[in-house]
Amino acid sequence: MEERTFWRCTPRKLLALLEVHRRVNGGEDGAKDQVRRGFIDQVL
Repeated sequence: MEERTFWRCTPRKLLALLEVHRRVNGGEDGAKDQVRRGFIDQVL
C-alpha cells in the first residue's frame, strides 16, 4: 500500500485489511493472543 493511500484509510478499512492478513498468514489459529515483542527494526 502506498503511503498516501495508507494515511487516507479509515480505521475500519485498516482493521479489515488486518483481519485478511491474519487469515492469510495463519493468525487465526490461536496465535492471536501471542504478542511479538522487540524493536520495530526487527519486525520490518
